Amino acid sequence: MRDRTTAIILAWIVWPAFDFYLGNPGKGIAKLLTLGGLGVWALVDALRVTLMSDEDFNATYNAAHQGAAPGATGDPVSEVSSAADNLRILGELHERGLLTDDEYDERRAREVERL
Repeated sequence: MRDRTTAIILAWIVWPAFDFYLGNPGKGIAKLLTLGGLGVWALVDALRVTLMSDEDFNATYNAAHQGAAPGATGDPVSEVSSAADNLRILGELHERGLLTDDEYDERRAREVERL
């Protein structure tokens, strides 16, 4: 079972290790090769995991350990609420210029798919 505090520390200090820790080695390698998307990708992931609730973290990254599908909490209201929060955060990052239009569109599409 992955620990959210460990993930936060890795996301802010050793950002490529964050993805390996969460079981995304391909993404970790891509971050290494692009220097964390020139810092933007690493910053977005660090903010996302820092602002994520413990419940959302466990549903997203620990569900497989509990036998559920990744991202499935079983509570449709909390899933919609989580996606809405993530969409709001993405919008704020895009408005501040921390996400390009393409990055925003891609991440927004992923959040909408989760619904």
